[in-house]
Amino acid sequence: MIRSSRMVFAGAIALSLVAAACGSSSAGETAAEVATTVAAAAPATEAAPAVTEAEAEPTVTEAAEPAVTEAAAPAGDAVCPEKIVIQTDWWPEIEHGGSYQLIGPAGKIDKETFRYSGPIDAKYAVAGVKEVEIRAGGDAIQFAPVTTEMYTKDEITFGYVNTSDAAKDSKTAAVVGVAKTLEINPQMIQWDPTQLTIEKPEDIATTGATVL
Repeated sequence: MIRSSRMVFAGAIALSLVAAACGSSSAGETAAEVATTVAAAAPATEAAPAVTEAEAEPTVTEAAEPAVTEAAAPAGDAVCPEKIVIQTDWWPEIEHGGSYQLIGPAGKIDKETFRYSGPIDAKYAVAGVKEVEIRAGGDAIQFAPVTTEMYTKDEITFGYVNTSDAAKDSKTAAVVGVAKTLEINPQMIQWDPTQLTIEKPEDIATTGATVL
């Protein structure tokens, strides 16, 4: 996976999104399936006198051929790696639940590296994928940005990245969003009440403090 197409995982993984993100899903292949369906469903036969062989060829056969060629077809049925590695942005929490469900309760915990891994659950099976590994973030990785982890560790397939961070890091660590599970990103601001007097949101601006 080249850096310009690194994938960012902005929420818990859903099976359909994993399949779409790393499975075989080229536009040409889809067009070929549609063309094959049309050709199979509407042959020119005596039972359909309104469609002659001359009329059927331009609308079905000839239209289907340019849609996909042998050279454009993918080399295999899927391009997923056998092991999917997911880098989260914090310690295990409810927002990561969908990712952990890919493995289920049969996974193994590595207390030294703060990782949870195991075979992918049968009900979430994706062609080519055999194992899933989930890595804790936050201070488990010395608070390193997830985008940095993705660029320095090639084995990482997906990462949890806030949209604002993806935009901020786009010049040096571009990522591609493939999923989201939160419509609103829950954020909070905390401060030391012995240093700042804040009673309402408007007071934040009057303090002159830097908001991180």
